[in-house]
Amino acid sequence: MKKSRFITQLPRMPEEQELVEIKKHVKKKKRPSIRDGDSGGHEELGFFTVHIDDEPLIEWNIKNGISKKLSYNELCVRAEYEMERLEIGWLIGNIYSLNKLFDLEKLGVPAGEAALQEYARISNWYGEKEKIWYEWAVAKA
Repeated sequence: MKKSRFITQLPRMPEEQELVEIKKHVKKKKRPSIRDGDSGGHEELGFFTVHIDDEPLIEWNIKNGISKKLSYNELCVRAEYEMERLEIGWLIGNIYSLNKLFDLEKLGVPAGEAALQEYARISNWYGEKEKIWYEWAVAKA
């Protein structure tokens, strides 16, 4: 089973003009929690890593693009980094979405109460993470 087959099911990242419209209707969002060493990725999406030395930094690249590294604080509070915030937030949200789809497929069709509860637990856990990152990605600084 390959995760790649789920790529087409992931939400599309808003383009710059769409982001302008979205921001007219959203408020500032709580920062997603990060820890030193958090990382993830997929060859068709990109990769990210969190480094915490003196301050939290996030390093990422999208689909083998140019590697970027910015302060997490700067991403959260500076409006001039809204496109970078969109890019990294959407990447992390998509990684959670991709992992959810893959894990649910591995679980198969729930047969019985215990399997149904596990299916719901996995779906809810990933769903919360996706929502936090997608909302932060489009929120105002």
